[in-house]
Amino acid sequence: MNATYAHSKNIGKLFPRGGAEIDLLGTVADTTMYGEGTLLWDATPSVRFGISGQYMRVRYLDGNEPHNIRGIGQALYVF
Repeated sequence: MNATYAHSKNIGKLFPRGGAEIDLLGTVADTTMYGEGTLLWDATPSVRFGISGQYMRVRYLDGNEPHNIRGIGQALYVF
């Protein structure tokens, strides 16, 4: 399991709304959150199953907050 959180309290002062850098507001983020978890289990000594999921959310200075949810399942056979 892994989780991260980053937030800048003063990045908005460097890129104020209506300032000269107005075009950058959609590309400068003040908050980022990420979390992921993986579960693996062995059905037999040579067969392993696993699932994993990730979530990410970013908040940009223009107010946009896109997020991304991903998941994967796997089956491994070792011979």
